[in-house]
Amino acid sequence: ARPKTFSVTDIGTLMRNPYGIYAKRILRLRKLDPLEDELSMRDFGNLAHEALERFVMAWPKALPEQAEEKLLEYGREIFAPLMEEPQVGAFWWPRFESLAAWLIRQERERRAEGITVTAERKLGFTFGEDGRTYCLEGRIDRIEEDRHGVLTVIDYKTGDLPTGTEVRTGFAAQLPLCGLLATSCLGKPVEKLEYWRLRGGKIGGEIRYADGKEMKIPAPRLIREAEEGLRALMTHFSRADAPYLVCPSPENAPKYDDYEHLARIAEWG
Repeated sequence: ARPKTFSVTDIGTLMRNPYGIYAKRILRLRKLDPLEDELSMRDFGNLAHEALERFVMAWPKALPEQAEEKLLEYGREIFAPLMEEPQVGAFWWPRFESLAAWLIRQERERRAEGITVTAERKLGFTFGEDGRTYCLEGRIDRIEEDRHGVLTVIDYKTGDLPTGTEVRTGFAAQLPLCGLLATSCLGKPVEKLEYWRLRGGKIGGEIRYADGKEMKIPAPRLIREAEEGLRALMTHFSRADAPYLVCPSPENAPKYDDYEHLARIAEWG
């Protein structure tokens, strides 16, 4: 019953709260949506992602004339069904306008270097460990390929970024694992792992490397260490006597836990 196929986000859960994987993947329990679900920043992130995906898929190489206005056109189409919501028209749309201006500045700088961009690329990597076969899957927000076939893997974030320590210790391994997918499936080296924080407002956005503001650890090393950690996790949880513990490292517990009530944390915590 132990799962053998994981998404890149599953691995972070397996590190922080294995019980969450047990409840979701083995007991197959899913949290029901509220009857009247309020809009959240996750919704803003999904809208922004979709606009960027459409833009990049339409122009993977050279930018169009009036590129910022083109991106805003996609944004208007995507935001339109929610524009009557007060927070969308008053706050989210101005935030997206600021974000679009920042994004196009980044695009102009990078496209001038002759890169080709791919958006929302879904990849899967099959590997053997401890006599078993596993599969890692993921959808990569953005992949840039330069003239020499070298890749930059980018993860869009609308919320807080993980710290370099969380990335290096495997508690936020999503981006290095996306790098592993890219280099394994596309057969090309990954030189950079970047977070693009889509903030809006006065700043617009910011770019940070996986391990911090400065790239102190080369991307190939982060990817190699992530693969070693992934294989070690698979070996551990393949053992019949390995329990799916609740938050084995409390200081690294997840911010959001759909199964906290099932684990009865309020009683024993």
